[in-house]
Amino acid sequence: MQLRKLPITTHTFLGARRIGRMPTKSLISRCWGQKEATRRRQQRETVPVARAAAPPGAQEYQSRECINCNSTAFRGSKTCENCGRPLLEEVVDQELLASAIEYMDQPEASAADKKTVSKKGDNTAGVLLAYDDRCRRHRDERTLGPFLGRGHPERPERVAAIMARLKESGVLKRCKRYKGREAKREELLAVHDEALLAAVEQATKVAVLAAERDKTTWYGPLDAQLEAMEGKNSKHIQDVYFNPSTAFCARLAAGSAAEVARHVVSGSARHGAAIIRPPGHHAESSVAMGFCYYNNAAVAARAAQAAGAQRVLIMDWDVHHGNGTQRIFYDDATVMYMSTHRYDHSCFYPGTGDATETGSGPGVGFTVNVPWNSGGVRDADMLAAFRYVIRPLAAEFRPDIIIVSAGFDAAEGDPLGGCRISTAGFSHFAATLSALAPTVMLLEGGYNLIATAAATEACLRVLLGEPPLQLQDRLQARASATTPQPQPMDPASDPWIMSGLEGVSDSAVESVCLALRVQSEFWEAARNYKALVEAAIAVRCQRKEQFLRPIIEASKDMQSPLAPMPPKVPQPQPEQPSFTRPEPQAGP
Repeated sequence: MQLRKLPITTHTFLGARRIGRMPTKSLISRCWGQKEATRRRQQRETVPVARAAAPPGAQEYQSRECINCNSTAFRGSKTCENCGRPLLEEVVDQELLASAIEYMDQPEASAADKKTVSKKGDNTAGVLLAYDDRCRRHRDERTLGPFLGRGHPERPERVAAIMARLKESGVLKRCKRYKGREAKREELLAVHDEALLAAVEQATKVAVLAAERDKTTWYGPLDAQLEAMEGKNSKHIQDVYFNPSTAFCARLAAGSAAEVARHVVSGSARHGAAIIRPPGHHAESSVAMGFCYYNNAAVAARAAQAAGAQRVLIMDWDVHHGNGTQRIFYDDATVMYMSTHRYDHSCFYPGTGDATETGSGPGVGFTVNVPWNSGGVRDADMLAAFRYVIRPLAAEFRPDIIIVSAGFDAAEGDPLGGCRISTAGFSHFAATLSALAPTVMLLEGGYNLIATAAATEACLRVLLGEPPLQLQDRLQARASATTPQPQPMDPASDPWIMSGLEGVSDSAVESVCLALRVQSEFWEAARNYKALVEAAIAVRCQRKEQFLRPIIEASKDMQSPLAPMPPKVPQPQPEQPSFTRPEPQAGP
C-alpha cells in the first residue's frame, strides 16, 4: 500500500526543531529550492486536502482497548483483565441517557415525578443535584481509541454513565434538579490568578483554530499552535488537553459547584451533589494540571463563605492528593482540608500530601493528610482512617458545610488508582460525613465507568436518607460502631481496638498513627485517638509475637542459612613417606 507523505512543512518543522540550527524557511530553501517551496506552499493554501483515512491497524487497536475502563488488553483477548468486562461492550444506555438529559432540562418536577421513588428514605427531595449535559463537549479529540476522544481517561462517558444509572435506578427523580451555570469571573478570581484565566482562554482559542485546520488538513504539528494548545509555551498549563469547548466546560463545572454550595448554605436543600467535569482538585491558583483547569471545590468553598458559612471542611477521598486545594487554603484557618490518598513515599502522582504537611501561618493544623504508602487499599483501611482521624477532627472543627471532592478512582477495577474500595465502602464514607454537617459532593476522578456510576448512586442514596450498603460481616460490625468514644477514652470499650484493628493492613495502621501523631500537636481529638491506635498497635505486636514464638522456638535447633559459618580448623596432614634413591648396584 502506498502511503501519502505529510506536507513538507511538517517534515522541515520537525527537522528544524530537532537539530535546532535553522529556521523553517531557510531549511526549505536550502533543501528543495525557493521555487519548489513556494509552489508547495501555494498548493497547500489553495487546494484542500482530504482527511486521511484510518490506518489499517486501527480496527486491531480498537479491539484491544476496554470501553469501560480504557485498559489495554493483550492481543486476541476479548475480556478486559482489569475490570472483567467484554472489551467492546457498551456501558452507557443511550436511551436512558437521553431520558435523563430531558428530565434535567425540565424547569420543575411534575407531580408524577415526585411520587416516583426508588426506595423510601428520610431525606426525599432534600438533595439538590446539578448536571449540565454541555459538559460532555470537553473531550480529547486527538487521542486514539475505539472512538474519537475515548482514549483519554477523563472522557465524557464518565458523566454519561452516571446519569444513565441514576435515571435507571430512580434516584434522579428523588433529587431537586439544577441545570448548572458558568462561574462568574469574580468567583474564579476569588481562587485563581488572572494569568491562569487568560492562559486557559488563550489555549482554548488556539484549539478552535486547530480544529478548523483539521477539517481540511492532516493532523500534525503546526508551528506554535500545537505548542500553545498543549501548554508548552505557558507556565500556567501542564498536563491538560484543550478543545474548542474546554474553557466553557471548566467555567460550567466551577459555577455549578458554587451554586449547589450556595443553595445548601441558604437552606433550600439539606445536601447537594454536582455531576461535573472537568475535575478540579489538582488545579492550583495559577496552574492547570492533572486534568484540572479550575478548582471546583475551592470555588464552592468561597461561594459557601460568601453565602454565610463561617467554617468550611473540604474532604478529598480521591486516590490522588488534591495538591491544588491544599495549596490554595494552606494558610487559611477558615477552611480545613482533609485528604486520604495514595502517596507511596512521594512516588504517586502528584507526589504531595505527606502527613507532615499541616499548613502554614494562621492555617497551621488545618491541613490533615492520611497518606497510603502502598497500593491495594481496602475498605478496612479507609474506614479506620475515617473512624480514628477524619471524623474526630472534623467534629472538633465543627464545620458549617462539608464539601467532598468525591473521586472514585480508588474503587476496585479503576485503571489508575490501584486500590480496592467497594461501592459499600464509599456509601459509608458519605454516611460518616453527612452525619456531621450539610454535605455537597463534587465529582472528581473515577475512570471505571461502571464502578464510578455505582459509587455515585450509593452516595446519593445515603444523602437521600437511606442507610449505607452492607459491608462484609466482620467489617460491618466495626463500621457500625460509629458512636463517639467517652472521655477519657478506654481502649477496652472499642472492640476494633481490642482486636488490634483486625483487617487493616500494617501500612495503613502506620499511616493512621502517623497522621494522629502529627495532628496531636493541634487537636485534642487527635491526642485522644492516638492513644487508642497505639493501644491497637500494642495488641497487634503481641499477637504477632504469639504467632511467631513457636516458629522461633522450632528454628533454634536449625542452622540459619544466613548465620556465619564456623571457622575451619586445619586438619593434621598425614606424614608422607620419604623417598630415598636406591644405591646403584655393580654389574656382574
